[in-house]
Amino acid sequence: MRIGHASISENKDNGRNGRAKAGDQTGKEVCIRSFYVKPWKYLLRCKDSNKAEIMAQACESICENPCVGYDQSQRLTLHNELSRVGFDYRKLTEPCECDCSSFMTVCAECAGIMIQYPGGNAPVTANMVKLFEKTGMFDVITDGINEEYNLKRGDILVGAPNTHTVMVLDEGIPLHLKKRRTLKKGMTGSDVVYMQKILTLLNYDIGKTGIDGRFGDKTKQALVKFQTEHCLEPDGICGIKTWTMLEKYI
Repeated sequence: MRIGHASISENKDNGRNGRAKAGDQTGKEVCIRSFYVKPWKYLLRCKDSNKAEIMAQACESICENPCVGYDQSQRLTLHNELSRVGFDYRKLTEPCECDCSSFMTVCAECAGIMIQYPGGNAPVTANMVKLFEKTGMFDVITDGINEEYNLKRGDILVGAPNTHTVMVLDEGIPLHLKKRRTLKKGMTGSDVVYMQKILTLLNYDIGKTGIDGRFGDKTKQALVKFQTEHCLEPDGICGIKTWTMLEKYI
């Protein structure tokens, strides 16, 4: 699972005692990396799934844009540049800076969610949960948020005040799917029966023997066809990604 975040400037003091150079000087100031447990204290989940997707797209685009770097003393300049181009993150071409919380704020603004700037300053980790919730567009979740399977694309994770905040860029894999066997040709069992039932329900031909709990040639052919039609690797193996897609239809 990936996350996007603004993390650290090219200077050891993160720009607190002097300005860093605008833009990403290291390629890691504002970047995408693997999920990690902080631990996180709050999860901000957008109530509108379409806006959550726009937030995630904005986060990905800004993370990949070398014009955007990290600097606490210039944390509003990303907001200012985006404001200048109507919050169209694809038009961001001028070097600018942000920190972790001002970055999450502009991602929401790119989705049309306007958030208060107390005293003209962007939210910080100490007050962003309250300010995001105040928009009426976010649910605040505190249970199970350090487990990947509970997370959704576009979720914003916040640590205790004055720590860190990041955005989730992938859908979490449900726990029950993580525990499923990876099924291949030649295998048998109740989970093969379950897979065959879903394929049959979706009108894929698993052969004359039908739902028999045996992963044979016809079942593999049906699975390959399903994978091909759902933009999955057509390898005829039912792993986590295929299980996740199959279970969307039951």
